Amino acid sequence: MRYFLRVEAVNLGSFVYDCHDLSVIRGGGLLLLDAIQKLKTTVPGLKAISTGASAGLFHFDTEESPDRMCKSVREVLSHSPLSHATFLMSVGLLAKNEDFSILNEKLIAKIRFNQMQYPSLRYPHVGSKLTEVCFVDHVRPAATDGVMLEDGRREKISHAVNDRRVHGRRARQTLYQRSELKELPQFTDDLKQLAAQPGHPLDGKIAVIYVDGNQFGRVAREKCKTQALLEQWDQTVQNKMNAFLKALLQEIQHKPEWLSVAVEDGKQSSRLRLETLLWGGDERMWVVPARFGWWLLQFFFQQNTNWVFERKTNGRPEYIPLTSTASIVYCSHKAPIHAIRRLTGELVDLVKLERRDEFTHKPEGNQFTYLVLESFDDTGRPLEQILKDRRPPGCDFADSVLPGQHMAAILPGLLSLKKVIPHGQLYGIVSSLLSKKTELVNEAKDRMTTYHKHWDATKLKDKIDESMTYVHLLELWDYLDG
Repeated sequence: MRYFLRVEAVNLGSFVYDCHDLSVIRGGGLLLLDAIQKLKTTVPGLKAISTGASAGLFHFDTEESPDRMCKSVREVLSHSPLSHATFLMSVGLLAKNEDFSILNEKLIAKIRFNQMQYPSLRYPHVGSKLTEVCFVDHVRPAATDGVMLEDGRREKISHAVNDRRVHGRRARQTLYQRSELKELPQFTDDLKQLAAQPGHPLDGKIAVIYVDGNQFGRVAREKCKTQALLEQWDQTVQNKMNAFLKALLQEIQHKPEWLSVAVEDGKQSSRLRLETLLWGGDERMWVVPARFGWWLLQFFFQQNTNWVFERKTNGRPEYIPLTSTASIVYCSHKAPIHAIRRLTGELVDLVKLERRDEFTHKPEGNQFTYLVLESFDDTGRPLEQILKDRRPPGCDFADSVLPGQHMAAILPGLLSLKKVIPHGQLYGIVSSLLSKKTELVNEAKDRMTTYHKHWDATKLKDKIDESMTYVHLLELWDYLDG
């Protein structure tokens, strides 16, 4: 009999995104990604159908109870450091005349039901001598002296944090091996090193970029009714993303501006200024120096322009474009990374909610928005209020959404406008627009007429609202030159 098994890591907020330490975050994400991949090679008889960053769908054949296979899987996932994560499983048979996609949904539903009955945190073993709290996550009991501070002091941390931190530092190269490049660069150790660019206006600033596929789940449900199609879909997405990673590394790994010089054991070495915080399924998250944020997302959309999923319907090929929604948050490298990560996700969700009716699978589906944070205080304010305060009268959130496929055209348009508008004049125009006072808004629009011919010449008319063009230019003034 053929059984289908879904394995999924749940409650990621307490295993990946529960602290500010970059190595811990990276380690938690890579551990989950590696765990799902590891099942394919370490559990005899288990065959992968679809795998992602923290979940996998498998099948296996047996005439006995499926419990034995479930036990084998559980044993693999029970060893440290995976024992700190929460993995759930569901198993089922394909009923006669049942669509494969229906079975898949049932397996997911079982896991969701079980998840509601589990605590959000994998409860750690607490010994009688553990009396202090973890210095990093402030939740689990401290168990080991694992964190060295800049002043030379060591702080006690939990086993869960320590194991993820160690893995995050050792295994970062494994992710980039997906590019299949023979020679891989070394990468910066932390955000401070990544963002350090002495003498540059954006020294210490980073760009956090989040990309999420449009309706990828819907395509898998509605277009992949068979196991073979779901396997084909999974392989297509993985191949596209890995090809992008290869193209990105080939493009940037030898460019001096992308490299940071580090001294280790008295020797100098170059480190690439690129951090990947999320890699799996249709989601990706990168951190780069702020000056490269626009460029990296533009590069992604250029690579993504012709991505399609091909399947046959009644013997005829059907081509489904694969588009994505993205966000960029520009901020200080000292900003709490888990809060910034949350903001990038909220921005993408707002874009999808605002433009859900336009999410047909066409190249126009590639879209993004951004947020420039000059203060930590902004991370605590309601996101919709922050965005509303940055829009002129008559503009709604849809005017803050920019077309991904036109990033390469928007950039020179904004830069050419930047050349003719003094920063002080631009600041005055935008301040008046955002005052929401009729008299000041009208004065601003009168001043905009001075630059209207320049704006018209940029060919941004069909891509960006005119008032929002000035807002975008002021917000991104320091971030567009690269």
